[in-house]
Amino acid sequence: MLESDIDNYKGCFLQDEKIDNSLVKVFNKGVELSVSPEVKFVYDKETKNPAGDICECYNCRGYFISGKCESVLKNVSKIKAQYIHINDDFILFNNLIVLDKLDNSKTDFKYFENYIIGVNKYCFEDFDYPPVFQVTLPTGFVLRDYFVTDEFVKIIEDNNLKGFSFKEI
Repeated sequence: MLESDIDNYKGCFLQDEKIDNSLVKVFNKGVELSVSPEVKFVYDKETKNPAGDICECYNCRGYFISGKCESVLKNVSKIKAQYIHINDDFILFNNLIVLDKLDNSKTDFKYFENYIIGVNKYCFEDFDYPPVFQVTLPTGFVLRDYFVTDEFVKIIEDNNLKGFSFKEI
């Protein structure tokens, strides 16, 4: 699973909470989106960490990437994503591949009052997975998490991209 290394690299914030709430409603759903040019993102000023090639936006729950990272990922034909240029520092990475590939009989779901609200332990169906993707819960809800394959990790490592962190599941 993809994570940003927030312990060693900067994160960022959306400045406008109204825009934040509207962006969260449409972001990470596997569909292309449009972002107003007035959207302002700022680095977390609380940290002295350097900027990496990926930056997690804490309040919109998205990932921003560097121009170098965009160049690398755009050359991988199996990655389907939208790259939205916000400014010189922020390119919004919007994954467009959402799969219904959880093995529901073996996945350990989180429940609240009989409703599935998340996953404790993932189990995926056998499938030729793309380098980066998201999955849906049986309810149709798209999980925010980005899942990546070993191929994706190798691409990041081979290109010496900084700020990425991966959690094996």
